[in-house]
Amino acid sequence: MNLDSIVFVSTAADITKLAHEIITAQDIETGGRATYLRSLLAGVQIEIAGKPILRLGRGAVKQVTTDTALAAFEKVQAQYYEAVLAALPARMEAPERNARTNFARTAASSLRRAISLGWNPLGIALADVSKVSLRRFIDERRARPAPSVRRATTTVMRLVERIKAIAHALSDDAEVTALLAQAAEAIDADEERPEKPPDRREPQRIRRAVLTSHAPH
Repeated sequence: MNLDSIVFVSTAADITKLAHEIITAQDIETGGRATYLRSLLAGVQIEIAGKPILRLGRGAVKQVTTDTALAAFEKVQAQYYEAVLAALPARMEAPERNARTNFARTAASSLRRAISLGWNPLGIALADVSKVSLRRFIDERRARPAPSVRRATTTVMRLVERIKAIAHALSDDAEVTALLAQAAEAIDADEERPEKPPDRREPQRIRRAVLTSHAPH
């Protein structure tokens, strides 16, 4: 199968053949994984709209609810993954089976996550979809965890431990003192403060950890 010129495949037999190319490592630079992703999307588009979208028209894109899109995706995904499994040699050990079919699960995971966040599978031409574009959409839409003093403190304390490790690796006491002094000065030099009065207890604890992280030799 020459994957260079294939936008997508849709029959179970062709999905199995495509998977075989990927699983047997014959698909080194021919885009088999990208073809599988496009094929999965094509299946979803066919399930919803009756045809794959090779190019977007000039009119408005057909809107589809998230529930409808997810239902179509899960139906197609189940069929295609079964076809992928059919490409595996008999009696292959479970760990190797999972490793060889990871391309299909990661493609499905990217599409599922994007659709669940409101991505319209009818709003893109097949040639334009990629894991990178899906990841960008996911990153832009997913909820960001609210910043917290505890999380920030945990992160900073990990950095303090790294500073301590570096300090312990130095043999010159003067270098150790200079390193710790610079770290403490960097903490003190941050004059930006939120409008809300800050809780100074955590910064002070971090500064003490830096200053006491290493006693001179």
